[in-house]
Amino acid sequence: MRFIVKLFPEIMIKGAPVKKKMISQLNDNLRTL
Repeated sequence: MRFIVKLFPEIMIKGAPVKKKMISQLNDNLRTL
């Protein structure tokens, strides 16, 4: 879970499209875990 916390500031800084893509990627990663 630590890497998610590290990525969060980057997600907030970047634009909405990138945010949506990263969030969907995180959801996929969480499902596979």
